[in-house]
Amino acid sequence: MVVAALTYALASLTPATAHDATLRQDVTTLASDQYGGRATLSTGAQLSRDYIMGRLRSAGYREVNGRLRTLPTRDGGTTILATLPGSGALASDGYLLVGAHYDHLDPVGGNPSTPVTAQCSPQVGDDAPGAICNGATDNATGVAVVMDVATHLAQSPPTSRRRVVFALWDSEENNLQGSIAYRQNELQLGRPVAYINYDIQGANLRDSLRDSTFAIGASSGGARLRNAVEDAAETATGGRPLNVHQLSEPFGQYRSDYAPFLAPKVVNNFSGEFPPPLPTTMQRVPSVFFGDGSGPCYHTTQDEVDVVDFDKLVHQADIGLRLVRDLVTGPKPAIVDLPQPVSSEFGALVGASMPGLGLHYPYPPIPPPTYADAVTAVQVFAYANGDPSLDPASQAAIDQYGQQLVDIVVRGPLFFRPIVDGTTVAVAAFQFMEPLTSGACEGFFSQ
Repeated sequence: MVVAALTYALASLTPATAHDATLRQDVTTLASDQYGGRATLSTGAQLSRDYIMGRLRSAGYREVNGRLRTLPTRDGGTTILATLPGSGALASDGYLLVGAHYDHLDPVGGNPSTPVTAQCSPQVGDDAPGAICNGATDNATGVAVVMDVATHLAQSPPTSRRRVVFALWDSEENNLQGSIAYRQNELQLGRPVAYINYDIQGANLRDSLRDSTFAIGASSGGARLRNAVEDAAETATGGRPLNVHQLSEPFGQYRSDYAPFLAPKVVNNFSGEFPPPLPTTMQRVPSVFFGDGSGPCYHTTQDEVDVVDFDKLVHQADIGLRLVRDLVTGPKPAIVDLPQPVSSEFGALVGASMPGLGLHYPYPPIPPPTYADAVTAVQVFAYANGDPSLDPASQAAIDQYGQQLVDIVVRGPLFFRPIVDGTTVAVAAFQFMEPLTSGACEGFFSQ
């Protein structure tokens, strides 16, 4: 407890412009063997909560008036909520939600007493029962970003601002139970004006993509949210510059905590429960999911601190801080409704053709990829083209699908066919990702 108290004290003394020291401390602590993988209901999960609560208290968040509180989930998990009150003319103009999940997985071999559905996978040579999946990039780094933003915003809050709620979710690995519980309590907690999600930060799929990161779903908030993400990325000063590639919501496959906010019908479909976990009339919330993709280290015993690209993480935290400041002081994003009937048609198409996605009949509406997605995909393909870490077969596949995307982009937006071309973009993107997410975990490659 003395060491933890010293850590919290040091964190509170960190200058507002310095991200690196506390980001490293947070990731190193949460992803240590002492925390044992942070699986829901484990001792490591309790240690994580103690650490996170201590960090937030050191930043000025207190239990007074419920500004620092917990929210239980149906599986016994515990989500942490910290609130920065609103002020001035915007104090009553809704609130912004910012979140990341702190839970991860049991050690190799599992623990039948915990509800986690995902499994920790050993790497070759590290397959003994009890080997720990420490989840450095999934999702100690995301938690570190959220706590960094919460700390800096509390130290230097805008004079007139919306309320901000910072959520550190539990039970994400158990079918998103933490964020689902939040939406189930929406009558008491209120619906946010927008949600910002962090899951897998400071990670690199390949050396050619080390300066790339992804912002998924911002189009759900129209030009306001897309432009806010773009502006935050362009004006950020921490770390090295990053290419923030914006993609529409299906590219996250609804596998992170943005799904209950942006796609409650998809979450209900995944769960297969009756009655469904979320009201069938629940409205969508404008959301953006920041992630670096699930590479070869994902859900393995090799997702350790030494694979984290901290220079990249510093920049991602700075982008996050600038985005939050913008959204709590400027106009609210307006939710963009799902385009019909193409969303219903595309949902049925992907549900029937991609059983691994987990959808079942009757399929929920899912918006097809857009022309803007095709343009973004071409840019990402161009970065990866010729990457020496890809084998010839993978490179040939990238060339093939890349050319299909180029053909779509060259035809122009007026000739973009949402179902036909949108399906081509989706297939090309997922085929492109397959070789990038397979193979041995090699850290984050050269710097």
